[in-house]
Amino acid sequence: MSGRRGYSVAIVGPDGVGKTTLSLGLREALAHRKVRQVKISMHSTSWARGPMAFKWFVRGARAALILLGVRLAILRGEIVIWDRHPLEDRVLRVEGRSVLGTRRGWLAHLAPAPDVLVVLDAPVAILTDRNDEHRSEALGRLRERYRELAARPGSITIDATLPAAEVRDRALAALEHFEMDREAAEGPPRPRP
Repeated sequence: MSGRRGYSVAIVGPDGVGKTTLSLGLREALAHRKVRQVKISMHSTSWARGPMAFKWFVRGARAALILLGVRLAILRGEIVIWDRHPLEDRVLRVEGRSVLGTRRGWLAHLAPAPDVLVVLDAPVAILTDRNDEHRSEALGRLRERYRELAARPGSITIDATLPAAEVRDRALAALEHFEMDREAAEGPPRPRP
């Protein structure tokens, strides 16, 4: 077993752009490695009964446990694949409010920043066909915000209109590039005692 710390890759982009398809494809392609797939939803606790404040507490506690698990997985040398990252809540704003809702904004401060950020991009016409929540003008602004996010170091933009296998291969190439750069900077991993 190597002594190398793990890392995280976040897949972001507007709804309907193929984030889940890519995260599943990466997990399958990296099946020979320790991989953890993460998706945090603050809206998926319909099983929680009681007042709204209790439901928010349960959702927040569940999200905090997931974030703790992510940090531990990285320390153990795992690759964490985020299907959407809380970073989007803090960075992406459209018309003064969070694109994904202000309810998860605090998670962006607790979640580890991704080592590799994969921004999936598609023309507004395609996004409009795949997305029921936003009009094309809002999707155009949203797309520009994601493209600005792609300017961060460690980011790659991938054309989401490509076949799923090619999108996956381009993301895998970005991960390989990150690993090579890290090895060049840190040297080869040392065995654990």
